[in-house]
This record gives sequence, structure tokens and C-alpha cells, in this order.
Amino acid sequence: MQINNVNLVSVKYPAENIFRIEIDRPAGFNFKPGQFARIGISPNNEGSNEIWRAQTIVSRAEEDKTLVFYIVYLEGNPFSDALKKIKSGDKIHLDDLPYGHFTLDRFGPGGDLWLFSTGTGVAPYLCMLQQEKIWENFSTITLICSFRDQTQFVYRDTLPLEFEKLADFQNANYQKFSFIPIYTREKVVSDCIVRGVKTTNTFSRGYFEKLITNGELNYILENSISDINSKVMLSGNPNMIKTTRDFLKTLGLRSSRRNEPGNIAVENYW
Repeated sequence: MQINNVNLVSVKYPAENIFRIEIDRPAGFNFKPGQFARIGISPNNEGSNEIWRAQTIVSRAEEDKTLVFYIVYLEGNPFSDALKKIKSGDKIHLDDLPYGHFTLDRFGPGGDLWLFSTGTGVAPYLCMLQQEKIWENFSTITLICSFRDQTQFVYRDTLPLEFEKLADFQNANYQKFSFIPIYTREKVVSDCIVRGVKTTNTFSRGYFEKLITNGELNYILENSISDINSKVMLSGNPNMIKTTRDFLKTLGLRSSRRNEPGNIAVENYW
């Protein structure tokens, strides 16, 4: 295994508990959308005793010259504490191989693709949505993001720009796309996209399975999850993943495994 010594381009704090770091991308570092990389940081920036963490890559797989990561700060966590000390221009370590199987390869083509995430768990989807394969393979694509409150929606400024790129670049495919942000601790108006059309909606506070069972998502999207036509990806909080996956299984969906394709793929974020 080779370790790359890379330049830290920038460190930003889009929320009080979230870091956004950008590093130079080493030549030959290739990955599939949805994969993660291992980052190593020295507690004292002395190049020794690195603390490592795996983080999903947000950057586009083929075009971007830098790698971007959104990282949640965990109180008392050695990696988080080391991260607070670094600054632009510092050197950090990057494993030369990407990891993970949370990719579109988990599913065969066809049907509706549902992308559920909590917090920074939306990261792999931002990368996937830039891939032509996703638009070629699925009839509709629905991104549903859950945040504790509006302060945790750190992609608020960048997501609309990315969606505008999709509208321009994908043209007719944009009508396949829906985006629903929901908040679990406050009831606010959400800026949504439904089949390529911007709209606003107010959702009751709650988690994914509640919004599915009470019919709110079905009504707004004019679509529903089924074991016949749906492929579902879950990314983020392990509790969300467990409860949502358990509920989806009551609808007849099953987990996708390496040698046994199914309807559900998951990525735990801690």
C-alpha cells in the first residue's frame, strides 16, 4: 500500500460541527462515485503517528483535480481534534486506493432509484449524480435528504448550482429528477424539485419511514416505493439505516449483496 503526501488546499466550516476539506488529487488516483478514501492526519502536524479515517469523496470521479470531503466533528474523537489544528498549506496523508462498494454497480439497470441520506451522508450521491450512467440506467431518480435543522444543510448554497448543471448538461433527463429536503426537528418550508420542476412543500417532522407510510412523499412525488420497480440506497446515520431498511423489507425489498442483487444498498457513516 502506498501513502501519498498531499497538500491541503482549504479548510472551511460550513456548520459549527462540520468540516469541509479540499486536498490536491494525486496523479492516477481513480475512484467510482460512492467510494471513500482513507485520510491520515498527524495530531501535531509533525508527520508521524497519523490518525486515519475513511471519508466518502464528494468530487467528480473523472474531472476534478482536487478531492473534497465533508467531515462531521465528533467531540473527543482524536481525528476530529487533529482536524481542528490543520490549516491550508499543511500536508496530510492519503491512501492511494479508494475503498467501498456503495456504488451503482450494486444494482442492475431499470426502475426507479431512491437515494436517502441523513446529514453529510448525501456526499456519495452528489458524486453519482454527475455520472452519465445514473441517467441512462433509471427511469426516475429521487434524492431525499434528512437534516436535524436548517443549519445542518451545509450544501444549501452548492446544491442548487449542481442541480442547475444537471438541468443544462442532462437536458431531457432532468425531468427524471426529484429532490426533497426534510428536517426532523423543525417544521419549515422546503425548497424541492419534483420531476425537474421547482416547488415548495412543508412536511411534518419525522423520519423517512413516517413520511412514506403517511403518504406525504407518495402524494408529492406521484410515485411510491415497491419491490418490483424500486432500487433504494441509504446513507448516513446507522439508526436511520436500520429503521428504514427494516421498514423497506416489510414492503418486500431485500438487501443487495455482492453475489445476490437486491433492492437495497447501505452505507453507515459511523
